[in-house]
Amino acid sequence: MISHLPESISKMSNLQVLQCQSNQLSKLFDTQEPFKNLSNLHTLSCSHNQLTELPKNIGMLSRLRELICNNNQIIHLPNSITTLSSLQLLNIKNNNITDIPYPLFHPHEYNRYIEIICDNI
Repeated sequence: MISHLPESISKMSNLQVLQCQSNQLSKLFDTQEPFKNLSNLHTLSCSHNQLTELPKNIGMLSRLRELICNNNQIIHLPNSITTLSSLQLLNIKNNNITDIPYPLFHPHEYNRYIEIICDNI
């Protein structure tokens, strides 16, 4: 099990799938702009960790289709998550999230479909 992701991952510009589930991550990256070079990432699976938040600039992942971060300790979603125009699946079940940013909860107003798997909302 790992407690942090190596910074080198944030420089892998051709990375399409990042699976870091079932570890002891309390945050994804230590860098200020971890997603700046991950423009091809379409799946991020970070479930079953100890995450309390997602990076504020997660919205930079313009091709992200699946964000799977269930079974963590996340309290709220960053506002930039609403700019993920390719997002099709958001799994935030078994976290401490009590609300979802409005554009995600009403995707039909933005001509897209998002499957949101959650609880406590």
